[in-house]
Amino acid sequence: MKKRTYLTIPALLAVSMAANAQFVDLFTEAQSAADATNGDGAVTSSTSTGIASILGGQRDISAEAISGANDADGGGCNTIDDLCSVVSINGGFLNFSNDTSGAGGVVGEGIVQWDGADQDIALDVDGLASTDLTDGGLYNAFTYDVLFSDQGWEFELALYSDANNFTIVQIEAIGTDEDGDGVHVPYSEEIFFANLENAALCGLGSGVIEGIVSVTCGNANTQPVDMSSLGAFQLTFNNAADGRTSAVDFTIGPILTVPEPGPLGLMGMAMLIAGMARYRQHKKG
Repeated sequence: MKKRTYLTIPALLAVSMAANAQFVDLFTEAQSAADATNGDGAVTSSTSTGIASILGGQRDISAEAISGANDADGGGCNTIDDLCSVVSINGGFLNFSNDTSGAGGVVGEGIVQWDGADQDIALDVDGLASTDLTDGGLYNAFTYDVLFSDQGWEFELALYSDANNFTIVQIEAIGTDEDGDGVHVPYSEEIFFANLENAALCGLGSGVIEGIVSVTCGNANTQPVDMSSLGAFQLTFNNAADGRTSAVDFTIGPILTVPEPGPLGLMGMAMLIAGMARYRQHKKG
């Protein structure tokens, strides 16, 4: 269901995909939520409405410290001694940050939600009013870049057409320093709409598809989301049922919807294949 591709792709292909992409969120509308107290509920934030760079024109977020937080001065996350869980968005980036301490650091959970202009973190599964994210079948996947992640973590991707038709996927993300050499290499994630809509994948458990922990669908795992009739979209970070990650920090780029590669993209892939063939011939010679 999920494809990881390191960002050393041909520039021609990258330009082609970016030029034809639409978006869920460009992350240019600044927003933050920060929690410095454990177990007393999440701190939430909502943008204003009518924002062109956000699906549905409005975004809700929350940050909740589960353990390890400390409000040193009683004033929230505003001093260097505070230990917090923070979701922040600005300048084309989504950041989730959990402070480190001698005791191991903050364990937090973050939510980013697109469900119409309700300005409320309570999920409205019909809030996007049957938005066609495929644009008549033109777009067939989500893509986003994991630009930095200091360790592995899990997140939940939840997409609703309505209360009875939905797909919720628990995904295991990797750290960007996979080989432990201290070099963090960004990578791309691609999630295809056809897989989210595939009832045969509903009820899937861990170990079947790499990186997928579980897939849950509506009506006892028989009714997945219809991406041409989207009511709500929510990401929940660091919500692993078998243990959340402590002191995890990561940054992702804009969430885009992309089509099948067009002629320019196919030309870029052809150039890559031809270049690889020439390289192999040169090595043999």
